[in-house]
Amino acid sequence: MMPSLQTCRRPGLVLLSIGLLYDCCLASPDATNEFRLYTRPMVIPERSPVMSYVLQTSTASFSFLPPRNWAVKENATTREVVMMARNLITSIRFKIVETAPEVTMEARLAQWRQSVMENHPDGKIVGEFRCYTSKVEGTALDLERIGPNDTKIFTRLACIPLSGGCVEFNLTTTAGNLDDTRLAFGNLLTSFRIEPPAAK
Repeated sequence: MMPSLQTCRRPGLVLLSIGLLYDCCLASPDATNEFRLYTRPMVIPERSPVMSYVLQTSTASFSFLPPRNWAVKENATTREVVMMARNLITSIRFKIVETAPEVTMEARLAQWRQSVMENHPDGKIVGEFRCYTSKVEGTALDLERIGPNDTKIFTRLACIPLSGGCVEFNLTTTAGNLDDTRLAFGNLLTSFRIEPPAAK
């Protein structure tokens, strides 16, 4: 028996429906939850062009130069960017934390310090000082704790204020890598720029 014309058309209709749904999803992204990372060339005077990274969110863009030869990736679920050294024991990560516009910077810092102690209950704060990105001043903490096999773990945390929240940085390594990682962390902060949202 020959199949009816209606039966023959069903697979095509299904494929057409899937295609329209796919196009709709691409054309209407959820802009309120945008969080994507991409690369962009940067020209530095007296140097060859280098590849910078840009984190695009729904409210702003953040550009930065990661440490050389480190792996870089974004995690949209936790809304953070993770950079890992080749030795796999040193990492730098940062995340965007949003707060209500009326919350003062002092209140944000107090909340940040509280979350630091909650996340590292076995840690000891050994220093607090000012830190700087390309244009914004923030606060940094040095934290030490003992890890597995009695390994001393060093963590440098930084909080950079935003108009509607802050950027929280986290450098974690073993005590044997302090000089190199402090330099890498400082260079990352110096290169970090907060920009208006990119044009769609």
